[in-house]
Amino acid sequence: MRIVLVDPSRAIQRAMTGLIVSGEQEVFACSQGQEALERIAADDEVGTLITSVQLADISGIQLCAAARKLVGSRRALFIIVMSSTDDYGQVVQALDNGADDFIRKPPFPEELRARLRAASRFTSMQRDLIRYATTDSLTGFLNRRAFFADAIEACSAADAGSPFSVILFDVDRFKRINDEHGHQAGDLVLAKLGASVRTVSEGLVGRLGGEEFCLLLPRRGS
Repeated sequence: MRIVLVDPSRAIQRAMTGLIVSGEQEVFACSQGQEALERIAADDEVGTLITSVQLADISGIQLCAAARKLVGSRRALFIIVMSSTDDYGQVVQALDNGADDFIRKPPFPEELRARLRAASRFTSMQRDLIRYATTDSLTGFLNRRAFFADAIEACSAADAGSPFSVILFDVDRFKRINDEHGHQAGDLVLAKLGASVRTVSEGLVGRLGGEEFCLLLPRRGS
């Protein structure tokens, strides 16, 4: 699991990085919230954010909210907030703004490792749930709901100057395949179709229903 650690103290960064790395985790340490957000945005493999309440540019509470908005509902991210005080008002604020856990700073080594193991379990389950909720199991394409959600974002991007092409396609005489060879054969056809399309296109593909599909391709500049 990759972890982003944010703390204004270089000493805390070094100490916690040593604890995290010894637990066979990868960590990127920084002192500012904006730098943490940029790292999360650039690396989809980041699964945990650990942040102090007090930061140089924005507060840890603000960072929680910004990170949640950044990843949205389609990406797993576990957020741990650290504080050296016993201000439980901060705990409430942190949880209300997207944090999943709260820990004293500096943390006890075994406690930190246990919380990171819990974070790893949580994000693993969350990734599975997101995949089940958004992906068509036969083709590997986005399901109808997830595709249209992404298509709306693509339309907004097109309005802002990033046009795309739309390709609608289906499988000819698909009902005949099911009728003459059974639904297992039909499922195999859809799975083969999904594998074939993914090898030739990096666009956004969705299964709209049955044997009907839609592909969105970004248009390259001339």
